[in-house]
Amino acid sequence: LARFVWNALLALCADRGAPCSPDRTPREFIQEGPPPLAGFEPQARHLAEIYTLAEFSGRPLPEEHVPHLQE
Repeated sequence: LARFVWNALLALCADRGAPCSPDRTPREFIQEGPPPLAGFEPQARHLAEIYTLAEFSGRPLPEEHVPHLQE
């Protein structure tokens, strides 16, 4: 589900002229502030976090990320 929603967000941005380049991580893309996401930034950041966690959940989480994720 996280991958599906993330890909839909990327498709929306691409359709509106702000595609995500392949060398960008989800967090980097959201931090760039693509214009199609204006007013949707907090939700997009949250979605990027969920997507990243879903894709890499089998890997150990660095301790410095735990406080941010607990928020």
